[in-house]
Amino acid sequence: MTLTPERLGEEADLKLPTVLGEMAEFNLKRYGEYTAIYYEGREITNVQIAEQARKLASGLLAQGVKPGDRVLVMLINSPEVIISYQAVLRMGGVVVPLLPVLKTPEVQHIAANCKPKAAIINLPLAPIVKPALDAADLPEPAILIGVGKPEEAVAAGLVSYSSLIDSSEPYTDPPPSKPEDLAIIIYTSGTTGKPKGVMLSHNNKVSNVVQSSGPKEHVMGTDPRPTEPRLVALPLAHAFGLTVSNVSYMSGDPMVLMSRFELPKVFELIERYKVVGLPAAPAMLVAMLNHPDVEKYDMSSLKSVVSGSAPLPESVHRGFEKRFGAIIYEGYGLSEATTSVSGHRDGMTIKIGSVGKSNPESGIEVKIFDNNDQPLPPHERGEVVVRGPNVMMGYYNNPAATEDTIRNAWLHTGDIGYMDEDGYIYIVERKKDLIIRGGQNVYPRDAEEVLGNHPAVVECAVVGVPSERMGEEVKAYVALRPGFSVTADELIAYCQEYLANYKTPAYIEFIEALPRNTVGKINKRALREQAAHSKVD
Repeated sequence: MTLTPERLGEEADLKLPTVLGEMAEFNLKRYGEYTAIYYEGREITNVQIAEQARKLASGLLAQGVKPGDRVLVMLINSPEVIISYQAVLRMGGVVVPLLPVLKTPEVQHIAANCKPKAAIINLPLAPIVKPALDAADLPEPAILIGVGKPEEAVAAGLVSYSSLIDSSEPYTDPPPSKPEDLAIIIYTSGTTGKPKGVMLSHNNKVSNVVQSSGPKEHVMGTDPRPTEPRLVALPLAHAFGLTVSNVSYMSGDPMVLMSRFELPKVFELIERYKVVGLPAAPAMLVAMLNHPDVEKYDMSSLKSVVSGSAPLPESVHRGFEKRFGAIIYEGYGLSEATTSVSGHRDGMTIKIGSVGKSNPESGIEVKIFDNNDQPLPPHERGEVVVRGPNVMMGYYNNPAATEDTIRNAWLHTGDIGYMDEDGYIYIVERKKDLIIRGGQNVYPRDAEEVLGNHPAVVECAVVGVPSERMGEEVKAYVALRPGFSVTADELIAYCQEYLANYKTPAYIEFIEALPRNTVGKINKRALREQAAHSKVD
């Protein structure tokens, strides 16, 4: 079955979507049927994705999920992630993407905060998710939908994802959502170490995706530009990966999707599918640049890289471009600003070390404020603040944190930077204690709370240590109780029971006493300075 109209573009009365549930229809009308995803030997068209999403939307409604209900989606990268997102949004639900590396206590906290009606998970994650939902004090048990063999899902007490699709008729009504409605909640750690739910409206996401999809004539013109396959190894539950998948759909670019970033498989896929674009965190680029087998593969198709999620070292930027011949467009964003704030684009001068500037057509404003929330002149360092249609609705069920972060319509990012006279933005340090490891946000409090529960630990502090490979690694300084002994490996293993691996300290240094300031507070600045001299890799 084909859903392609006879005419494209303006001749087919094409209109930009106003809610995310309309994006699939826009894609079908604009580009016709094409292979949208290449995944582990499978080829999935945009028509197949849309039809399965329609059926899953009906299946969710039949299970009792209603418009406005939250649905956890905790899946490894696969076409099922895209289908699940589209299905939930099409029937008016709210998507809550979760990284599949989270542990039970983390999922429990998120579930207790957002009260999900359902969860779509890979079957191997059931032992993590089921006890989390049971302990989250939900008003009614959440519906668990398992992606995997139907008989295994039923045996585990879950609703089978594939059986639900096979038994459902397509949902054909227009999405019931409005642009101002809540669409997605992305959980990101807060200054207290507990995840906070960033509320993004349909308008937040759609406006951000449209302005990130390239010139309007590419998106809305009567002659679609040539497709440019993108290799997507970023987690689709991450804000960056989620935006990349939406931009690919808006621009009609096929995705070569990987379940996880893995070398040399990345090189093999770039060569096989003639990949043109690569969205990546700096840690990925470091790994590619330093891999010994890269010369065995034809990388000549790769033309551009969008780097985000963490600062990109200038040496990596220059080295990657020289070795691969691809232009790197570094950008800047955060979940609270619907991922994208600024970047380098075609036709712009690229200033290495800068994260570009905001798109003048996006309505996004960026300024540098002093401690009194007053704008600073060029080259003066202060806090980066953002205003525009990309600024989140707020933190879910957390008005105090919302009021602290959004003041007078300006989103206070907590990042320290400056602008030059041309409006290019430079991020120089973080105001908060945030660690960015391989593009993933890590707050020290997460590991500090876990370590502090170990009987041998009297106190600890966690900071970032510079890493060529990951940008930063997590390091813990630990003071032991008198008469107790424990090894670094034992403490790391202990943390891994409660934390995702990327949040777990990679290095532990035992210290007799933690440094403190004059009022007795742990002096993390001194520890960061000490850690800066212990560069790893």
